Amino acid sequence: MDTTSEKVEIIKQNAVIVLKFDREFYARLTMIMQQLIEGKTPEQMEDAAKQIESKNIKDLWVLNYETTLYLLKASEEYCQTNNLTEMIEISKLNPDNDIADNTPPKTSDQ
Repeated sequence: MDTTSEKVEIIKQNAVIVLKFDREFYARLTMIMQQLIEGKTPEQMEDAAKQIESKNIKDLWVLNYETTLYLLKASEEYCQTNNLTEMIEISKLNPDNDIADNTPPKTSDQ
């Protein structure tokens, strides 16, 4: 009889995870957010806000929406706190390089 037990490595319950990522990754998070809320009615968005506020999430898309919202908000707050933002005129945004563009980034095989 084999007395060894199989183990798997997991993240500790009280772990705080610090992530570092660049603006391109942030742009990809915004694309995920756009897909999550695409086609949602104002009523659905209001219901999602209530589910999040009450911590009684019933819909999977709302859970994913809250997660993505948290990542975006935390990213923006970090950048603002660490002087990693700048103010530019909207007319000077370059849709080929800025997060205003929701076109998926090209991969090496395209």
